[in-house]
Amino acid sequence: MDKFQPRCYPCALRRALCTAEKVSEDSWLQHKVIDEAMRKLSEVEDHLPPAEVMGELLCSVHEVLGTADPWKKQREFWVQEMTEALPDLRQRIADDEDSLGRALLVSARANVFANEIQNTNSIRQDLLKFGLRPSDPADQEFRHDDRGDFEKLLSSAKNLVFVHDTAPELPADLALLEVLSAQNPQMLITQVIKNSRLALNDLGQLLSDSGPLVPQGIVLETDSPLGLSADDWSHEIASAFESADVVILKGASHLQTLTGSKWPAFGLLRAKCPVTASAYQCSIGDLLFIRAN
Repeated sequence: MDKFQPRCYPCALRRALCTAEKVSEDSWLQHKVIDEAMRKLSEVEDHLPPAEVMGELLCSVHEVLGTADPWKKQREFWVQEMTEALPDLRQRIADDEDSLGRALLVSARANVFANEIQNTNSIRQDLLKFGLRPSDPADQEFRHDDRGDFEKLLSSAKNLVFVHDTAPELPADLALLEVLSAQNPQMLITQVIKNSRLALNDLGQLLSDSGPLVPQGIVLETDSPLGLSADDWSHEIASAFESADVVILKGASHLQTLTGSKWPAFGLLRAKCPVTASAYQCSIGDLLFIRAN
């Protein structure tokens, strides 16, 4: 994955402003947020991956705003909508002759939530492609697909680690994990979730044995801002990765920060920006299931 590029700067500023707009319409406060964002960006080490830079930037934006969770209302809205859609997603996956293929596509399409710049209407347009609402057929295949390599590892895997991205994606991810568990019932699944309140990332408290979102295995939490770095994860997460026979990294941020790692990892995502699209020789909006190393 490419490092932080000039094309990342406008996106970074826009994400900072979107966060400020969620908190206040006060132009003075919004200017203050942009000023802080530009100060942080002026100090960027351009060898770092975009996710790491963006995570640090959004942390500083939250400090200026003085609020821990500006995206709470929007996150809860989309989590509820996707949770209500889960029975339909499960049925569509079960009805497909290739249930694993459909489950992978559903989970990848749900990655639409990872960029909070998008407005409600644009997210809904993407959700049409789930088939949750009447629409033209779409997203029938991945632009890049390393499923063959994945299935070879899956067939004999004893331990799978799934790194989740944003909270609204969780229902679609669980539908995929249910299929993976059915194909290899002896496999231990470890789900790594964020409790960071940056953007739509906070998955804390969403998984419960009493439902409706029931974990498919061991759940480990991290407070990493964006992405996941081996330099600052917990001993439990380190142990899970060390014993993993296969890893699924949901979203571009995790792929950026763990590409080139020693683990047998696969990125499952939607290309949402020019930098990602350029790195993987695809178009914005394409779905990718690719070997990370």
